[in-house]
Amino acid sequence: MHGPPCGPAGACWRPSQAEWLARGPVLVGLLALAYVGCLVLAVQAGAHEPVLAVLRGVAASAPPHLPDVHAVAALFHNPFITVVAWCHLMLLDFYQAR
Repeated sequence: MHGPPCGPAGACWRPSQAEWLARGPVLVGLLALAYVGCLVLAVQAGAHEPVLAVLRGVAASAPPHLPDVHAVAALFHNPFITVVAWCHLMLLDFYQAR
């Protein structure tokens, strides 16, 4: 079959602009740009210190080296970390959906 599939009335399916946006590089690129930008702003604002504290706690804990839930929850009091985490999850979702 060549071209888009057509229905019985001759109406052919064509990708909508939303599908093009979701499958193309534009949305992923914008999310990646937001991710990197917020990551830079978070580091400049000193938001990396709580993240490093969580990582140090993981390294110092006994196997299986799990983070403290309260320390991870405290990370999300910082709006920069919350936006970075949201962009990170959105990028993973789009990567897996492609």
